[in-house]
Amino acid sequence: MSLATATEYALMLAADPQPPAEEVRAGPGPAPAGAVRHGLTANEATAGLARLSPRERELVTLIAQGRTDAQIAAQLYITVRTVSSHLDRVRDKTGCRRRADLTRPALSAGLVQLTYAGSSTPAAERAGRPRLSIMAMDSFAGKLAVVTGAGSGMGRELTRQLAVQGCSVAACDLNPDTMAETVALAQAEAPPGVRVTGHACDVADEAQVLRFRDELLAEHASGHVDLVFSNAGVGGGDSFVNSRREEWERVFAIDWWGVYYCARAFLPLLIASGDGVLVNTSSVNGFWASLGPGVPQTAYSAAKFAVRGFTEALIEDLRSNAPHVRVALVLPGHVGTDIVTNSLMARGLPAPEHMSDAEAEAMVPAGARDGLRQAGVLPEAATAEDLRRFLARVNADFRDKAPVSAAQAATIILDGVRAGAWRILIGEDAKMIDERVRAKPGAAYDYAELFAGLTWSGGDQTG
Repeated sequence: MSLATATEYALMLAADPQPPAEEVRAGPGPAPAGAVRHGLTANEATAGLARLSPRERELVTLIAQGRTDAQIAAQLYITVRTVSSHLDRVRDKTGCRRRADLTRPALSAGLVQLTYAGSSTPAAERAGRPRLSIMAMDSFAGKLAVVTGAGSGMGRELTRQLAVQGCSVAACDLNPDTMAETVALAQAEAPPGVRVTGHACDVADEAQVLRFRDELLAEHASGHVDLVFSNAGVGGGDSFVNSRREEWERVFAIDWWGVYYCARAFLPLLIASGDGVLVNTSSVNGFWASLGPGVPQTAYSAAKFAVRGFTEALIEDLRSNAPHVRVALVLPGHVGTDIVTNSLMARGLPAPEHMSDAEAEAMVPAGARDGLRQAGVLPEAATAEDLRRFLARVNADFRDKAPVSAAQAATIILDGVRAGAWRILIGEDAKMIDERVRAKPGAAYDYAELFAGLTWSGGDQTG
């Protein structure tokens, strides 16, 4: 598209952002009882919603969840005054004169889905207009979800919380023992009729992903899935200069190819569901490729940037070619998980407490030991046992002292999916880094300028 054409298209949308009234339809099912609000029917409210800009629709979704103006301003990175200004325009376009009207059933019905229906409008004209798609999800009950990396951390908590809310889950992990623990925990908390199955799967191996897909369809007697959470991830391969190539490519394969293979395997099943959601977990390292001074993060960051780019590219792809499916991008900061130990296991190493002397010494090179001794973290004559204890403590501290727990992160993700959000930031650190990098992209790796006025306390890895 040329610059002139793009400009003309933008002006057209600004002048006439809504499709013709006959092309707008509400979500499935009849309008709920009591849907009349100050003379507006559910269909009229839905037509009003079609006139909203993407930011205004996001605002309405948050209001319908009961968020205050201050909470909305913080989540959308705008001022409270801007929230009020957006709300005035929402009132004008929807006919809702009171804030309370925005939580009424008629408006909720309109939020379920706005898309083009078949009409007499010529196809060429429809093709020139964007589809409007807001698909909030009132409940996970009765649905079937796929969760990868479910043996611990966010994957385990996603599995548990989905099951508690009435959603059957097919979960997988590289470690069959921790996967079995997750299944037992989730099934014990699930209401009657909900089924949780566990599967051993290395998402970096496409054949194993396809086998997992076939197993879950058979065990759940289903021809579709409703939600896919591509959550599996490991760290490592920090330096492109110094890390072993095998380690670097193993990390990249799990964190990127695992997301890609799952999208290939499960997207047709999400399309078959009629209202599927693909949720891909990237990271703060998906928009900031570092953990700070002296801490390169190349394999993980490269993979997470790929996940972010792929997921954002799918937004328009799905709008154009599978409008009943949407995609969401999760961008966590420091979340309390066992990613340190899980990353070791993914590379064929045991947990720190079970490492041999040689393995422990290889994990903490002599140069790193010097710095740790100077910081008082290791004793002067550190033994292999000291190194094992140090590595175990690093994992425990990362998990237990994180500002956001895995359970809290899972709740934020599920709330975002229910609300119809496509971008889900987790943690104040992720929000702060996102805001600063977007405000000063040229200073993204000039740490003194980027974090001026802040006390830096570390970065991210989640899984």
